[in-house]
Amino acid sequence: MSPLAFFKKAMKILYTVLNFKFSCVYLDNEILICGGEWAHRNCYSYHLTKKEYKSIGEYTDADLNGHMVLKLKSDKDMTTLLSFGGKKEGHCLQMQYKSVWKDDTDCGPLLECTCMDIRAAVSGEKKSLLFLMYRSNVIEVFDMTIWTLITSKKLPILYGDCGVGCLVEIKTNELLLNERQGFNIPFDEKDKTFACKTMNICNSLMHISNYSFVCVNDSMLLFGGYSNRCFTRTDSIFVYTPKKNGWMCYFSSLPLPLSSSGIVFNLLDKSIHIIGGLDDNWQTSNLHYVVNAQDILLKNAQQIRIIMEFWIRDCGHSTLHWVKELGAIIEDFFVVK
Repeated sequence: MSPLAFFKKAMKILYTVLNFKFSCVYLDNEILICGGEWAHRNCYSYHLTKKEYKSIGEYTDADLNGHMVLKLKSDKDMTTLLSFGGKKEGHCLQMQYKSVWKDDTDCGPLLECTCMDIRAAVSGEKKSLLFLMYRSNVIEVFDMTIWTLITSKKLPILYGDCGVGCLVEIKTNELLLNERQGFNIPFDEKDKTFACKTMNICNSLMHISNYSFVCVNDSMLLFGGYSNRCFTRTDSIFVYTPKKNGWMCYFSSLPLPLSSSGIVFNLLDKSIHIIGGLDDNWQTSNLHYVVNAQDILLKNAQQIRIIMEFWIRDCGHSTLHWVKELGAIIEDFFVVK
């Protein structure tokens, strides 16, 4: 089956051309699309049920180049968002967001934060810690209850910087990737110290940056990206599974090569939304794709089962009692550790 069969376009695309390097946030029945590259300061809300876009407003003086927007907390009527990073002096704004499908929003400055292509994650036992990763390879931890810096550490990164990679939380541990290295960096809240363990990166992922990343269950999925070796964009999909401590390049692929797209995971219907980005002709895309996460995560197993069934028929056997175990062995063979 063609990869395109698993990806479907949203019913409506943006009424203005999307940029790239914008930040996306999932909120119940909305996806917030905030800012972008090249002085693109507009913000939108995409309604998952109505499949429509609505303008939220725009940033005023912020210079947005690789900024980040995070959801801090949410209740029935209001969601607290944090927007920070960017070019030159950067910015840090806190927004009390009330759905534009209901009413207006209010935002204001919170603290200083200066960095282009910053990466961030909310973690900790009570989800009260903000982890910031800078291109200088320094990671900082803030206590969001009092907005105070707890600690900082310069990571022993030998190649490149972390501005075009990702920082995510999986099972209370922070995983950090750049284009040539990976780290597992668990944080001890009591002692306020980091541990730093290196992770293997599969060869196919080497020199790939500006991919879109999202966590589904206990797996991390990477979509597309830009090859700094071949100077082209890719349509590849990679999945890292902590349980197997390995990577897999999936048979599925994006409908077209893309980098710097916005991405969110919809918890309600378990779908992944991939929005905008840059194509292989350096053109900004206004496409919005939706794919069921299980169509990606289960497709390798389905492909292996089809191959095995062909082998069984070709050998003249009607069934093999150990075929399930053989499937697991073959699937593990494709995992790069």
